[in-house]
Parts: sequence; structure tokens; C-alpha cells
Amino acid sequence: MTQCQFGLALECLHHAKDYSGLLLLATSAGDAGTLAKLAETTSEAGKNNIAFTANFLLGRLEVCLDILISTGRLAEAALFARTYLPSQISRTVKLWKENLSKANTKAAQSLADPTEYENLFPELQSALKAEDFIKEERENLPPASEYLKATPVGDRNVIEEMLSGPVRAPVNNGDGDEINLDLSDEDLQDVDTEGINLDDEEDLLGD
Repeated sequence: MTQCQFGLALECLHHAKDYSGLLLLATSAGDAGTLAKLAETTSEAGKNNIAFTANFLLGRLEVCLDILISTGRLAEAALFARTYLPSQISRTVKLWKENLSKANTKAAQSLADPTEYENLFPELQSALKAEDFIKEERENLPPASEYLKATPVGDRNVIEEMLSGPVRAPVNNGDGDEINLDLSDEDLQDVDTEGINLDDEEDLLGD
């Protein structure tokens, strides 16, 4: 790598099964193809942290949710759905309640399902529309070269974008002005997933 022989480095990391190294190299190079292969390989190997991160960076939120559910991270799955996939809130909350009721019935009963308590989720319908609004965008991520121009995800309000006009996300042109691109970036690298350790043996199912 010090000699910039990245192809050889990639092959070496692959044979050594150095998944963290592959993740670093793929994200540094903006190589979505390698990232996709890494996501598949690590899923098969049970390396859930890397698999989750790789899929998240690729915008495969449904796969990320499935990883959380399959590894028994039901509370995290419900919160993940609330943040990124509101259409899956009810499903994940039901799974969470069912699992939690085995240990604490009262706590399980305190969890609200939006299909039963719509009044507690006043912005749910807007969130559902926003999920559909941004789906095409995350399925067609822009090239990594646009990273510096993309508006950070924390500065975006998808619901306002949806209500104000066409599916175009603002990016900065470097002069302090904002322009629009057909394909915007969710800037997934800004999201901190450090607190979720999916490879914890005590919490994984069958890992």
C-alpha cells in the first residue's frame, strides 16, 4: 500500500480475510463494487459489524435492519426503523415487544406500536412519504468524487425537500452557493454506529 499497489493490496487483504482492511481500502477508494462484495462475504462469515457498515454505506438499509433483527438487536432495530425505515416500525416494535415480554411484561406493554397509537406518531405519514421520496436516491448513490460537494446528512431535512420541489438534493459548489444534483448523497459516513457492537458473543444469535 505504501507503494500505491492497491490492486495487489486488495488481493492480499482478501486472501488474509482482513475484513477491516478491506473496508478501509474500499471506502478510501470509493469502490462500491468491492464494498458490495465485502458486504456479502462478511455476512456469510458472520462478521456482522463489517457487514452492517458495508451495507449501510451502500444505502442498503433494509439489509441493515435484517442484520439487527437476525442478531437479536431488536431494540436497535426498532430505533433504526424509526430513523430510516418508518414503514418497518410496526414490524420491529412487535418483534421487540414479543421478545421483551419474556423478561419484563410491563416494559413490553409500554412500547407503542404506531398502528395502534397513531396519535403518538403525528409525523409518521410524512415520514413514510419521505422514505419513498429518498428511496431512489439511496439506490443510485453518486460517485465518491461528489463527496465534498454533498450537503451533510445532518444539514438536510428530507420532508422539507419533498414538500418544496423535485427529487433534487442540495450540494455545495465550493463557492458558498448551493446547486442541485439529480443524485444526492446521504453521506452515510457521518452516521455513528460505534455504539452498536453486532459481534458481541453474548448478544448474537448463532454467531
